[in-house]
Amino acid sequence: MTIAADLQTTAPGAYVVLYELDLTPKGGTVQRFTPMVANPGPATAMAPVMFDGNAYTPIPIVAKGFEKSAKGQVARPTLQVGNVNNIWTQYLRDFNGLRGVMLRRIRTLSKFLDDGTEPDPGQVLPKEEYIIARKTQHNKLSVEFELRAAIDIEGVVIPKRVLLRGCMARYRVWNGSSFTYDATDMACPYTGGAKFDINDAPVSAGA
Repeated sequence: MTIAADLQTTAPGAYVVLYELDLTPKGGTVQRFTPMVANPGPATAMAPVMFDGNAYTPIPIVAKGFEKSAKGQVARPTLQVGNVNNIWTQYLRDFNGLRGVMLRRIRTLSKFLDDGTEPDPGQVLPKEEYIIARKTQHNKLSVEFELRAAIDIEGVVIPKRVLLRGCMARYRVWNGSSFTYDATDMACPYTGGAKFDINDAPVSAGA
């Protein structure tokens, strides 16, 4: 049974939320954490949650505003994480306040975890990607961030590139002694043999 079908039943099992903080664009690594604990108990309270071969460290987390709505603006959820060991203070210091860092939210059921009754890393709800917009609170106990959806980019319009009547793609590039054909993403898609000057007048192949 898939996770979508399980969620329609009366007893789907424990709901698990995992987070990934992607610091790789800033020279760091992916940090994984979760508010869940594996086999809770005095001796194993800090055991990591294992999913798809990755360890998610249990830490206190308060997440708000992740609900989706078809009306109004895109949600701006907040995430408050425990900072007792000052690890988040270190992240803030080492990675420019974490502004602009990608945060992924992964949701599954406990039975699909690596030590679950039906381990399957493919059984997840659609992954959600957020960008850390700003830090809203910081003390020795916790750090709180405001997030925005990765698709929620202020000031960006569609299309991003201004549309002009004339084609802006480069066809040939003068290298100082001869014309070379551009092979980059800005290359002109025209593959015909006819050539024209700036006034659209036909010219010879050698022009």
